[in-house]
Amino acid sequence: MFHYDRLVGTRFVRPPTHRLVAGRNRMAAYKFLELTEIEANVVKLDSLHAELATIDENLVRNELTALERGEQLARRKQIYEALHPEARKGTAGAVASNKAQGNRCNANETVSFAEDVAKKTGLAPRTIQQDVQIATNLSDEAKAVIRETPLADRKRDLIAISRLPREEQKEAAERRGVGPRGPKTLDNERT
Repeated sequence: MFHYDRLVGTRFVRPPTHRLVAGRNRMAAYKFLELTEIEANVVKLDSLHAELATIDENLVRNELTALERGEQLARRKQIYEALHPEARKGTAGAVASNKAQGNRCNANETVSFAEDVAKKTGLAPRTIQQDVQIATNLSDEAKAVIRETPLADRKRDLIAISRLPREEQKEAAERRGVGPRGPKTLDNERT
């Protein structure tokens, strides 16, 4: 369950053109109702923070498939680590290790990406790591096969395919996709 108020509390636009980066569904509803004015918060955001706001709203809407959520989280991780290089894998672990050993650490240290997103979404850090793994490890060819099929929302199968060598992923995705007897899963693929 995503907690909207903790993740995206305002509607964001990016200057100087006042581009909408969050609130697209609300805007569409206003247009559908033929309303001409809409309350908005205009804030200055650099391109990375604007993209984070867009990704966060996509995550909040909870209409994403497992594949889409993984892709959004993978991009969010890239941005987070660009903004907080000290949170990269290895660095955050070293800080935690030093802290556990009683060594002095910076009190203002940045939490890891998975911990940050877990706090904002209510998802477990391991779930976030798996979602990022899916998006990062799947080949573009496999994603193209998967994207418009029920397989896009079967996380267990996506993890299994993402762990295969990249040259085998497309074929595996095609095998697990929709067949003559309906969607195949890992459990019934041999039938």
